[in-house]
Order: sequence, then C-alpha cells, then structure tokens
Amino acid sequence: MDLTPPTSRIIRVLEADPGLADGLDDEELRVLLPTAVARVQIVEPGEWAPPEDPQPHRDHIGLLVVRGLVTRTLSVDGRDFTELLGDGDLLRPWQESESWPSVRTERRWHMLTRSELGVLDGRFAMAIGGSPRVQAAIVARAVARSRALAFYLAVSHIRRVEQRLLVMLWHFAERWGRVGPQGVVLGVRLTHETLGRVVGARRPTVTTALTQLMEQGLVSRTPDRRLILHGDPPRGLHGVALTQAASS
Repeated sequence: MDLTPPTSRIIRVLEADPGLADGLDDEELRVLLPTAVARVQIVEPGEWAPPEDPQPHRDHIGLLVVRGLVTRTLSVDGRDFTELLGDGDLLRPWQESESWPSVRTERRWHMLTRSELGVLDGRFAMAIGGSPRVQAAIVARAVARSRALAFYLAVSHIRRVEQRLLVMLWHFAERWGRVGPQGVVLGVRLTHETLGRVVGARRPTVTTALTQLMEQGLVSRTPDRRLILHGDPPRGLHGVALTQAASS
C-alpha cells in the first residue's frame, strides 16, 4: 500500500502529538517544529491492508496513530487475540513478516474509526536526530505498547471471564473514557466478538459475562449503546462478579 498518496497532507508531528515534545525548551521546540514533519495517511473504517514489505521501510520509525482507533488481531492455530490501539500508538506492520518464522500466524488489521496515521520516515528520523528527548519519547511509546500487551497477558490468566472483562473495560476507560453523571462512559464501541478476542473468550460467553456485570450494577449502557462503568476501578478481584462464573 502506498503510504504517500496524493491526497495525504503534511503535519507538524510535535503539534499533532504534543506529548512527544514534553521536556523540550522553547528554542528546541522552535527548531524542531518546522522540520519534524510527517505525511499523514487517512484510512477509512473497515479492514486495512498495511504495507508488509520491510525493505522499503528500513529507515522508517513507524506509523504514528495521530487520530483513530485500530485493532490488530493475531491468530495462532485458529485462536484469535485482539489488541486495541489508538492515538499516540506506534505501528510497524512491515515488521510482522520477520516475526516468529517457525510458527504459522495470521494477522488482521481493522479500522474502527476513520484514522490518521503519521508516516515517521527517514526524513523525520533525521530531523529528530539531534533531540534525545524526542527520540526517548518515541521509544517510550513502543515500550508502553509492549507493557500494555503484558497487561493483556496477565489479565488473560484471571480465571473468571466476567472479572477479565471488567478489568479490561476499566483499562480501556483510562484511555478512552470520560466521566459522566452516571459513571465513566467508554468512548469506543466494541462488539461482543471483539471483546471476546481481547479477553480470550467466545462471543456468547462475553454476552453472558456482560449481563452478569449489568445485573450487579457494575456496568450499564447509554441510549446509544455505549458502556458505562459504575463505582471505582477494581483494585482487586474480591467481591467482583460473585455469581456463577461464565466459562470460556
């Protein structure tokens, strides 16, 4: 897929994602703002076929999610796991072909919303070459994603599906939630099938688990079907979903 279509536009990366400029003084920011630029690729909702050939992207840092929601699903022996990605996450889809050559895997990408991806190419890498703070901030994004995956893995070891689901919903609320009069409203709409791939359960099991959480007053829905989380985030699992557990 061409990452630089004629309809794309150029952005100042440190303006589009101010977190990457944390710690820069005024002079550093003045120098970097006009030079640390990237071309933006706009991807419409639906399945996405990203570039997978690593050779043309050897000097690319990656694709920065400037705005949008993306899922990446990894399938191993028919079992799917889905990762939810959003603003500020760093993607390197062309690195996939170099991973786990001895294990047969399949990968699928899906845009949940119209998304904007900043192409952090070799020119951008050269522009920030003299700024250790920006370089460190980008590395921190990659590390944050790896730690999020470790969190997903830890949650997958929780035995009860409704507990796994509640913990992951609060995790998503930290990034995409907003506080409302009734509780924390999730800003993302996720199907039961997607939630199942996140927590390692089948869709009917997720439906049952979500019903149990609603019956206990821990979760409800807005009129437009967004989930609302009630109470405080679970600091532990004692007392959470004490009804009969759903099984995966």
